[in-house]
Amino acid sequence: MRIALAGTMGARRIGPSGASQAVPAWSTLSLQPGEQLQVGSPRGVGYIAVEGGLLTPPMLGSCSTYARAGLIHAATTLPCCAARGQGGERRNVALRHESGPIRVIPGPQDDHFTAAALDHFYTGPFRVTRQRDRMGLRLAGPALAHNQRGADILSDGVTPGAIQVPADGQPILLLADCQTVGGYPKIATVIRADLPRLAHLQPGDEIRFRAVDADEAAAARSALARRLSDWLASARQIPAGSDPDSAVLLAANLAGAAVRGDDPHLWPD
Repeated sequence: MRIALAGTMGARRIGPSGASQAVPAWSTLSLQPGEQLQVGSPRGVGYIAVEGGLLTPPMLGSCSTYARAGLIHAATTLPCCAARGQGGERRNVALRHESGPIRVIPGPQDDHFTAAALDHFYTGPFRVTRQRDRMGLRLAGPALAHNQRGADILSDGVTPGAIQVPADGQPILLLADCQTVGGYPKIATVIRADLPRLAHLQPGDEIRFRAVDADEAAAARSALARRLSDWLASARQIPAGSDPDSAVLLAANLAGAAVRGDDPHLWPD
């Protein structure tokens, strides 16, 4: 089977004999029968992709899982597709996300907040707390006071990127596994191009927000698509049977094979 690794994490390939070899992130590798891959904990989000996908039975039209429901656990076996062909592997540099403030479109309930609260929201900063998972993350910062409209609304639809503010004034930033409706006013919504950055935030990280309009949000999304396309095109092919990378060389004992380079009589045949 062929696997691709992405994210800030390390991995080791272990052969049937127990010999191991470091595997760099941002690369692909093909595992043979009897081999194992041990992956360390990533900083932020790590990705393990299997060529052809997993062969799990669809549930409600999807092969995805939901961590809170406990559908899979450490002993779960996930069948997957076999690699489609032989050939070299691919490797790329790390994909870096943009820096700077998280861009948002104001609202749809920013009229529930005082002028001072709106000023605090866009001047920040806010700190990521330990209350974070795929459903969302809680931020800590200046309390965002509600005006006479209050901290409750009739429940309406929410989406990943929505920033809810309950009565305590501390924002809740919704992520990929968020609910479908909510009853807290939403001060702003993160644009699509900046959503990937949110999943990599760690407790203690500081973020700021900047308001943009729909045109700037659309332009940012197009720019991200172009950047991803260019990054994919820059992946280099590692031919089958090519020399190992520096991590493999550094792990090997090469001194015993060293010879003088100025005397051809000492060169091996």
